[in-house]
Amino acid sequence: MKTFRRTFPEDLSHSQCVAILSTSLLLFLLLSGLLKVDSEFLQLSGTLFGAFLGATSAFLLQSGKELRHEKKKNCSSARRALFVLANQINFLHNLKIPIDENRDSPNRFSTLEILRSKPPALSLDIESLSYILETRDSQTLNDLTRFDRNFENTLSAISERNEIFLELIRSGSNYKEVKDGKFELKNSPAEEVVLRAATDAVYVIFDQTLKDSLELVDSLRSHIKRTFPGETSIEIRINEGNC
Repeated sequence: MKTFRRTFPEDLSHSQCVAILSTSLLLFLLLSGLLKVDSEFLQLSGTLFGAFLGATSAFLLQSGKELRHEKKKNCSSARRALFVLANQINFLHNLKIPIDENRDSPNRFSTLEILRSKPPALSLDIESLSYILETRDSQTLNDLTRFDRNFENTLSAISERNEIFLELIRSGSNYKEVKDGKFELKNSPAEEVVLRAATDAVYVIFDQTLKDSLELVDSLRSHIKRTFPGETSIEIRINEGNC
């Protein structure tokens, strides 16, 4: 995993390099004059010192250019992660509508219908965010990694519960309206145990993932503001539409 440690000032401009090196050369010449150094030695030293300063200047400029490029790339990675989180939060919020409608029902395992919502196409690129380990926000990277895993587990839990629900319907279990447009799946005690366990698993992992996502947005936006001063971050707008 690649890391990049800061060695030279990343905003060192060409004019600053020239000013620093020119001042150093002038001080060298003045000191040599005061000490009455031999002219041949002075000429040779000046040539060598000039070559050294030129090489150092080129090195500093290249290092500054690489650091600015690295900073821009890291900022883009953080902003992309925030964009992905925004999409994942809206996806979770859409699912939250039917999930909350059945949350307090003792028979939510049978009244909660199939959760139909297409997951966002983009996912977090944890490797591109590895630079965060070199900052004061290293815990944020750990939280992002855990959230990424939990988000995938949420999708898996929902998919598994949907499959069980569909299989019970295909097997001939009764699916009838009970009241006010609410439907309930009638099944055997054994089938009920399986469906209840799958439904409870959805609620547990879903609630934790949604909670983590909202906290991560605040952490990531603070990181961008602190690490990349002057850069803006996107606003998170919750989609109020139905699933």
